[in-house]
Amino acid sequence: MLTENLALVSEIEDHDPSDLARVAAALQRQVTRDFAPIWEVSAPLDGFARLEDMPVGYWPMMIVPDVQGAAGIHLDKDGQPYALIEMSDSWSLTASHEMLEMLADP
Repeated sequence: MLTENLALVSEIEDHDPSDLARVAAALQRQVTRDFAPIWEVSAPLDGFARLEDMPVGYWPMMIVPDVQGAAGIHLDKDGQPYALIEMSDSWSLTASHEMLEMLADP
């Protein structure tokens, strides 16, 4: 089974760390229980307060104030997949969508 490391990072000033931790735990459960058995891709997911705290080798999922033209997007820069998730009332749903899409098709 292929393993990728994911990081949920908020670029939103004063974003409640417990909100980030709660969503990271739910996303981890989704990957472990629902995605990995079928897609054969495992993905430990950790939350980080700042992008600078993220270890090398993680694929960042960044919560940002605005994503031009979409609620979220996943891209690739120099072979490094990453996702941008627009902060909104439904940001956790967008994070789930972008995470699964990124794991299925980096």
